[in-house]
Amino acid sequence: MKNGYIKLHRTLLDSKLWSCSDATFRVAVYLILSANHEPKWHRRIRIERGQTVRSLTQISDACRMSRKTVRHAIKVLLEDNFIVRDEPFGAHRGHRITLCEYGTYQDKKNKKGTLSNPLTTPLTPHKQEVKKNEKKKNIYLQTVLLTDEEYGKLLIPWGKDKKCYTIDERERAIEFLDNSIRAKGYSYKSHYAVLQGWIYEKIKNSESKSISTYEQQKKIRKELVI
Repeated sequence: MKNGYIKLHRTLLDSKLWSCSDATFRVAVYLILSANHEPKWHRRIRIERGQTVRSLTQISDACRMSRKTVRHAIKVLLEDNFIVRDEPFGAHRGHRITLCEYGTYQDKKNKKGTLSNPLTTPLTPHKQEVKKNEKKKNIYLQTVLLTDEEYGKLLIPWGKDKKCYTIDERERAIEFLDNSIRAKGYSYKSHYAVLQGWIYEKIKNSESKSISTYEQQKKIRKELVI
């Protein structure tokens, strides 16, 4: 973890982060330094590039500040859409924290200056061509193409209705799109646009139906007990 480096862009001076408190800034930088630069597995769950698993205690010890201060810093970073988090392992085992714009500022460049991501497995043996001024798209599962920026933005509210996915919903949406493309041969110009369109509605509707079914079953069990 102590090896390597991160990029620090001058646009930071114009960002909300620069005007935050010293404690919030310190926590933000710590999370950037702690984030995976390549996908790894943690307790059988894949932690993607730009994600990290950290508890409040770990962040508190590393940043040398109280848990209360860290909790407030995390709250600010969440409100500013700098990060999103969930608890796939339970809160006592640490939060999975995603840095929303990690890919935008931490993309690697090869000697020729073109964006590259050696962690992505291409669909075919040959190298994918990247046009000038076009960001390289990573392949999720077998067929879904998204840039790092698009992948992160699915967790940030968009449109008038402020739609957005949770981390688990995003993964299910990508899996659904991948299955649709492979099973039915669908072809889309922009997978990112599709994930923000009808697939978003599909995932949200299935989620609401699951909740509704659960509530009905709960009500029936309660009536049987009575």
